[in-house]
Amino acid sequence: MSLEEIAWIANLSVTSFCRYFKLMAKKTYYDFLIEIRISHACKLLVENLLPTEVICFECGFNNVSNFYRHFKKVTDMTPLEYKKRYLHSKVAVGF
Repeated sequence: MSLEEIAWIANLSVTSFCRYFKLMAKKTYYDFLIEIRISHACKLLVENLLPTEVICFECGFNNVSNFYRHFKKVTDMTPLEYKKRYLHSKVAVGF
């Protein structure tokens, strides 16, 4: 869903919607969208069914390097580090 569509649904101009969203959410709509995409990527990574490159495109990123950059920014680790940490904590708990 594009920013224009969301602004239209909210019956606001794009500029007004962005201003209102940032005021209410304390982050830009773009940053919020990236966090949602990364959250979905984290879920797919721990399911361990798809390669990271496929997950990248599945979550709406257009290239792998962009995905890695945003993933690292949001989670403070690479997708591989995230997957290893999850699998390690799963083993430590005894699942």
